[in-house]
Amino acid sequence: MTRSQSLASTTAAPAPTPLVVTEIEAAQMLRVSPRTLQRLRLEGGGPAFVQLTGTGSRIGYPVAALHAWLAARTVTSTSDATVNAGTANAGAK
Repeated sequence: MTRSQSLASTTAAPAPTPLVVTEIEAAQMLRVSPRTLQRLRLEGGGPAFVQLTGTGSRIGYPVAALHAWLAARTVTSTSDATVNAGTANAGAK
């Protein structure tokens, strides 16, 4: 067995990326508090979420939705940020 084959066989495969993460995991990924995500869920304007139970007592955030929400909020200047914040808030209410 060659050295490269030996290294390849001892390297563990990376864990698969989850489709949905918990509120706490989503908050950590976005670098916001779970309370901020709760407020955004209540008021609108936050990332899309899914109800994992029929009663809605357990929710999750699709990882793709977190990426899309961040992409929609990405700006290149502070003047863009002001304009986008105004439109995002108007659409949420």
